[in-house]
Amino acid sequence: MNRKPCLIGRCAALFLLAALATASVSARTVYDAGKALRENLASSSPTSELFTDSKGGKWSYYFSNEFGTPNTEVILKRNGQKAYNDGYINGFDGSSGQQNTSIRVNISDHAIATDGEPLEQDELFMFPANGEYKWAHVRFTAPVSGWYSAFVSAHDLVRQTTATNTSGVKVRVIAQGNRLVTGIVSLENYSSSLPTRRFDFQMPVRHLAADDTIDVLVGFNGDYSNDNTGVKFVVTKEDEGMFYDSGVAMTNNLQTDYSNPYGTIKDGTWYYLRPTVPSGINFDEWAPKNFSYAITNMLATHGTRSSAGNERGFANNSTATSPYLLVNESVSVDAGGIAPCELHAHPNPTTGWTTLRFRPPTSGFYSGSIVVRDVSSASGGDGVKVYLNIADHVVASTNICLETFSATGLLTFGPRLLAVGEPVDIIVSPLASIAADATGISAIFRREAGDVYDASTAFAARWASGNTSHPFPDLLGGGATWDVGAKTNAYVSTQFYSMPASKTLAGSKLNWCIYASGTSAENGNLPRIALATNGVASTDSKMLMGGAEYGQILGAIPNELFFHPNSPNVQSASSTVRAAVPVDGIYTARAHARDLNTDVLLATPNYADGVRFSLSMSGRVPATAHISLDTVKSAESSAEASIEGRRLWLKAGEKLDAVVDPLSKNSNDGTGVGVCYAKESDAADAPGVINIDITGSDDNYVGVGREGWSSWTKWNGIRFSSKLPAVAEKTKQNCREADGTTKRNVAFTLKRDSNANIDKGWSPTGYTGPTLLRIWAKSTGPGDTYTFKLSNLKANEPYTLYLYSSKGTDSSGNAVDGNAQFTVGGVTKSADETWNMRDAKVLVRFDVTSDANGEISGTFAAGDADTSSLADSLQGGAFNGLTLVGDFPDYDPPGMSIILR
Repeated sequence: MNRKPCLIGRCAALFLLAALATASVSARTVYDAGKALRENLASSSPTSELFTDSKGGKWSYYFSNEFGTPNTEVILKRNGQKAYNDGYINGFDGSSGQQNTSIRVNISDHAIATDGEPLEQDELFMFPANGEYKWAHVRFTAPVSGWYSAFVSAHDLVRQTTATNTSGVKVRVIAQGNRLVTGIVSLENYSSSLPTRRFDFQMPVRHLAADDTIDVLVGFNGDYSNDNTGVKFVVTKEDEGMFYDSGVAMTNNLQTDYSNPYGTIKDGTWYYLRPTVPSGINFDEWAPKNFSYAITNMLATHGTRSSAGNERGFANNSTATSPYLLVNESVSVDAGGIAPCELHAHPNPTTGWTTLRFRPPTSGFYSGSIVVRDVSSASGGDGVKVYLNIADHVVASTNICLETFSATGLLTFGPRLLAVGEPVDIIVSPLASIAADATGISAIFRREAGDVYDASTAFAARWASGNTSHPFPDLLGGGATWDVGAKTNAYVSTQFYSMPASKTLAGSKLNWCIYASGTSAENGNLPRIALATNGVASTDSKMLMGGAEYGQILGAIPNELFFHPNSPNVQSASSTVRAAVPVDGIYTARAHARDLNTDVLLATPNYADGVRFSLSMSGRVPATAHISLDTVKSAESSAEASIEGRRLWLKAGEKLDAVVDPLSKNSNDGTGVGVCYAKESDAADAPGVINIDITGSDDNYVGVGREGWSSWTKWNGIRFSSKLPAVAEKTKQNCREADGTTKRNVAFTLKRDSNANIDKGWSPTGYTGPTLLRIWAKSTGPGDTYTFKLSNLKANEPYTLYLYSSKGTDSSGNAVDGNAQFTVGGVTKSADETWNMRDAKVLVRFDVTSDANGEISGTFAAGDADTSSLADSLQGGAFNGLTLVGDFPDYDPPGMSIILR
């Protein structure tokens, strides 16, 4: 295909080179067209010729024809200022019959009032002419090669007395000589022209060579007499990083094997899905548990939209009936209004919503910029709702519709730590009508600079070196290592069985390296951990199942580890990747797992129950999840899950494990895993920690809290025992920190609001879990509220507060929630995050600031009333204790009084 090399050919090549390069740190540079014009006018010899601003950005000012080609005569400078309402504008005016054309800037020290939104300080004032050259035209020229993004915002400043279909102006954005988008802005709501009062457009980051251009034009729409237009035009040269471009990626795919999914380490892995959401279901509630199940429901048919021109991609059928996701492969905007390298999405309410899924090929800190546009102006269209999901949780959403003056939406995230394989989804959902649901999507994901310890890359590098012994060093060095082996389960602290390395298999299995319990991977030794060494998505992982019965096996993606545990009744049942951290510090660990194996397609399915996936440190489990493709519709599991351990206090050499535990069955437990961690702060920056155990022993029980070093085991007990008088309120004074020696004046008070005696709950008979936090203050229902207060803190100081509750067993031995709800700072949360004391304990976290008196207050109550199915000790809600993290005032010992008689 003949195409300008700057757009797809060259851009793709540079994109691939950048993706292979090591991320480096450089400063973002922001170029502002309005500020540049002010600088130009303030110079000793202002000129409309090419002007370089103080940051190195190059700017030109023209009047242009319909296609954006500048006139040979640049707009000439007119001396002096022009009054505009209550302010002044200055700049360049036209010549040679184009006198009306103006490009000016608000040089006042304030915003100028208009009929519409104010013209802000340093905002451009653009006015087109009536003649052959109808466009006021500002051009940015890239001073150096790099990755650039741009933001353009235009609004009408003058209201016409009578609205017509020529009201307002056209706004056009052109990059590298190719038109990206055209919109109409007008204060007049005239239905046939479908204008917007404000037109915003974000150009996602693109690679520009030095002297490549980005142009913004304001043009004649039929009547130029009231075309005063305010324009903000900002270009940003982005930090260098590793970029993944949805349009370039799909174009590259279509030119090779037209596969779905597809991907490499340099491209990322992409999927085109059509998940069908049940009618009447609230997406925000449905998605977190069920959306990833749509991985088996892909847009796989080759589709072409000849009516729109130059669009190919994936569709519901060969005629490109919705849902579909296509890409404009040409070098200019096509007949359907889709820009070059922009995706074109159309959902269908019955056969599926159109979804673009990206999976990171390397763990790291990622950010994303996604521009969505309604490109159809068909009468009666109500637009679409577009969701941004990360790991099946809604991060942002926006409604776009030309009919309702909101044609463009911007969804962003990051930087945030993502492990290999975590799904990032852009979901286009229909509203009441799909008549005009043509949506343009430009999605760019970037891996930011930043040190991340990644199991997959270290694993692959070790194997490539020809040395298969382990543990092996992380590529970042500093003493960080990784190991592969097995444990009995995630809660075991010291036990670890090393796995022998197996040779890469022959033939079609050549790309896999395997560690397993036995020396021969061909014999199916379990447990096992494997990785494909070629960095390409695998379409078939059946050979990794070890000869076990299997149904559908989903392919592993590049850099994704493959775990398979052993039977649950053996000592080395659970596949484990172990990290040893390099230095003392506070860390964040991130891991992602997905069930690759479903047996529902077997002749006689046994409905495998999936696996438990956990992060474990010295037997403590700060995060865990149950995943299963076969039980995905239950409340207990998802098809895949991301888990995160935030603020993990680890000494140099301490072990951090990612563990796949089998449940009652393991024959279909093939699991894709990504594991990484990053250091949040140095040990020297560690805050103070105070632990309080409600109904616990008074200062004489030790145990590790949610935060703190493994040696910080001190808890402050606030007792309600049978040997003490029953009370409605109790205070614990002068709590010590978790190191057991540092004294503080911090006090904790708990009061039952009804003034009834504080009620106690306890672990059921036969409970064998930890004794710490095994007894609690109990609320019988939503009306039985307790108030708690922490005092003698620093005033107006930020703190992190963990409030512990209990899960337990009902009278039949089934796990149940304790129904605890906590309110702090006006925010109510349920305690549902599993904590390190096995599944029996849950917590809720608040980031809160103390008040002017140095106090933090909150309430606790059961979310539901007593339920007869619960064991007596677990009815209502449980408040077991708390951990407070932050900076505490120095200890002020009580004064001593001497009385003389």
